[in-house]
Amino acid sequence: SVHKAPELMNGNTNSDPKANIYSVGDVIYQLAGHEYPIKVNSIPDLMKLMQLQTIKRPSSIQDNLLWDLLTHLLDFDPTKRFTAEQALQHPYFTNPQAQLEISAEAKQVAASALQAQLNGDTSITYYDINPSYTIVGNEIKTSFGYDPLIELQPIYQQIQLNQQQPIVQQIQYIPPPMNILPQQQPFNPHFIPVQPPLSQINREFVLPGEIIKIKKIGRGRFGTVSSYQEIRTQRIVAIKECDYDTDELRSMINREIEVMKEFIRIIRQSVHQSQFIHVVEPLGFFVNEDEEKAYLVMELCSEGDLRSYIKNMRKQGTEIGAKKCWEFVSSIITAVNQLHVNDIIHGDLKPENVLLTEDIKVKLADFGLSRKLQQGKEYMTHLGGTTFYLPPELLQIQSVQTDAEGRQLQKRQQTKAADIWAIGIMLYELLAQHHPFIGNDDESADLSELDVAHLIVTEEAPELPAHYPDSLRKIHLGAFQQKKSFPFLKQQLIWEDNEEANL
Repeated sequence: SVHKAPELMNGNTNSDPKANIYSVGDVIYQLAGHEYPIKVNSIPDLMKLMQLQTIKRPSSIQDNLLWDLLTHLLDFDPTKRFTAEQALQHPYFTNPQAQLEISAEAKQVAASALQAQLNGDTSITYYDINPSYTIVGNEIKTSFGYDPLIELQPIYQQIQLNQQQPIVQQIQYIPPPMNILPQQQPFNPHFIPVQPPLSQINREFVLPGEIIKIKKIGRGRFGTVSSYQEIRTQRIVAIKECDYDTDELRSMINREIEVMKEFIRIIRQSVHQSQFIHVVEPLGFFVNEDEEKAYLVMELCSEGDLRSYIKNMRKQGTEIGAKKCWEFVSSIITAVNQLHVNDIIHGDLKPENVLLTEDIKVKLADFGLSRKLQQGKEYMTHLGGTTFYLPPELLQIQSVQTDAEGRQLQKRQQTKAADIWAIGIMLYELLAQHHPFIGNDDESADLSELDVAHLIVTEEAPELPAHYPDSLRKIHLGAFQQKKSFPFLKQQLIWEDNEEANL
């Protein structure tokens, strides 16, 4: 009876989960303290002990976190006693030192469980894939002098006699998942620390090395983006892997991070803007100097990008309704307006960089070409972009300069109007399901970038399909008027409430 909860020893015969929790605490107390938490011979002695409202701390339990956990597990009052979930979230199990003490074997077992879950095994639970709660046979043998494999050997032999697959093989050999990143890959913070400025954006996000790649979700000119799951927290994030081997690439990636940080800081400090942030939030940044790779950890927008949304409509033979289209467009306009009022030009707007959250809200991504305008200036030097979404003024040479070596350099001035032109292109693609200056994907495959640039410069932008309302047609035509910038966006935002109500 010494293992029973006090309420059971006091005559209450109704066992419940809280009584079981007490028994767990009792066992842990004995393992750590080498004695029983309660030593009484009668109910009166028990009542006297319970009046003290706490158990005695043995000198052998030096760890303060362990003692705090035990006092909650062995609380005499069952209403104040921890639940199993509260116990598992206690700092004794979750503090950084505890994470460092997780064995490689436990991590491997948890990684294999997660891979099985991703492959469709519905029996896998959160505690199976979290190495914090995994104890392998070798750890039991080391800690308690007890080898479960030896004790269970008769059972294994019986199974073998029944010509079933030996369980011992499953326990002794767990093949590593093919796509788990090894401990010494770039996500080990031991030699690739999170850069301090990112902790000002969000909580410091450290990937301890135990993450599993789920799938590749995107590819750009400067890198690939894949989704990963961190085993310990089960959090799914997006990680952008980029080359980091030239000054130009390093500058571009660092600028992307700085623009994202600056934008989020401004929006969070503003009392006039919506609480929803229309930019994908960065969570961490790692550099692998040996492989000259950089890794930007970001929140995952689970519904993909606008390009995939358009492709799915075309594949299914459906089209977007006016109301839904307006929701998309107004969200994109709001997002770009948030940038422009803070003098930030995105510089590479296209469907691939418009991401959708789980509840189909818009977030902008890929700020590698973004820049904040210098005070008092309305333009910046054009750095590049995607030809299909550049306005005519950036596809024509505006001025030519000669460098110190006599080479001619083409100089183009990029304004906020370039972002607005790209909005017009995306609006047309969303409604007509193809680029306004190119008939279909087959046609675009036969065109060079020079051919596309020639079409954009020389051809008139086509109108939207006739069955769409005037409100969308006005936005489309307005976006294709050159030199439009903030006043145009402001006008669209004023229309937004009235027009959405009418659709």
